[in-house]
Amino acid sequence: MDKIDLSSYFDYTLTDHAATTVSDWWVVQYLLLLSPSPQLINWLTTMGWYPITYSLTDPTAITDYAYMYRGGVSLMRILQEQITEFTNSYNEGRELNNDRFDDIIATWAALQDKTEDELNLLETDEDTFEALVEAVISNLSTEYTTHETAMDTDLTNWSTDQRDRIGDQFDNLLTAKAAEMRRRGIYNTTSWDAVEAGIERERADALTKLEGEIELKLNALEDRLYALQVDIRMKFLEARSKLMNQLHTQGNMRTELRNKIVGALAAFAERREDEYPSFLEPMNAALSVAISQSSNGWGLLE
Repeated sequence: MDKIDLSSYFDYTLTDHAATTVSDWWVVQYLLLLSPSPQLINWLTTMGWYPITYSLTDPTAITDYAYMYRGGVSLMRILQEQITEFTNSYNEGRELNNDRFDDIIATWAALQDKTEDELNLLETDEDTFEALVEAVISNLSTEYTTHETAMDTDLTNWSTDQRDRIGDQFDNLLTAKAAEMRRRGIYNTTSWDAVEAGIERERADALTKLEGEIELKLNALEDRLYALQVDIRMKFLEARSKLMNQLHTQGNMRTELRNKIVGALAAFAERREDEYPSFLEPMNAALSVAISQSSNGWGLLE
């Protein structure tokens, strides 16, 4: 069985992202006021502005001034950087997820392909096995015919031998009777014809009895061969039925296994649900930073 090298399907390279430069989030603003009133300066102070230097000798003179500053985080900068980082991570994650999904599909396809190759090899082996079984079944018929011919030949040879034996037996008996009658001096045409006729009747009786035995043996042989032929035909049908059932069962198992792989692949593809982070996450993170800094005396700047 061929091995599946998963490393050839799953090979991901992650992008290293540089750390965010937090110092770029902080912004310092400066404000120069001419002839400011103390009330204005107090109000600006409550808004997060701090005086660097000021002169309030005469509120009506243009020589009074106040130079102030305030610092805080820039929500726009935070959101822009967070959105950029979020978009890059989102796209990278989606690309990796697509690659992972495609690799799983490719692995499944390779699994199905190699499985079908193995199943095709099994089918080839089954074809070879089927040919061997069919050869055995065909040989049974040939062997039956050979056996039938051999038995017919043996019966024919036995019958011929028995007829020859009876013929020799009575020929010898005629020769012995003729010699005996000559020795006794009673041999003549009249007496010999009577003796010969009696011996020939015995020969005919013996041959008739033999033919009856041959007929009985022939009938018994035909009955045996017929029963054997019926038994062989039944075994033919049984063997072919078992062979076909086995081939169908193996074929159904191969089809079922392949369909399970395809079904599992389809179910996996149907269940795909990609989840990605919400855009609210970077926004909430930026607001959390800004609010926490605002509680420490820093402002939330646009």
